[in-house]
Amino acid sequence: ITRQRQVGELVVGLPVNTAGADSSKTVQVREFIKALKMRTTIPVKPWDERFTTCEAGEELKKLGLNSRTSKKFIDMMAATLILRSYLESL
Repeated sequence: ITRQRQVGELVVGLPVNTAGADSSKTVQVREFIKALKMRTTIPVKPWDERFTTCEAGEELKKLGLNSRTSKKFIDMMAATLILRSYLESL
């Protein structure tokens, strides 16, 4: 897929806690990133994903989706916000 889509970089959300410290989930994601780097030559960029789920819920609410419907889309919206944050940092 990365070759087909000509992906130049992979951005992976890093679930640090609100203080910015690692949690048990952060350790798991860091292991995933390590494994991913071993399987590809594409640069992998970990990116702080603090508060993105909350922000995603707010964005979906603005779009008029109720909480039941928005649950289906929350992860996609959070991923969009992570990528947007990364791109804006460039």
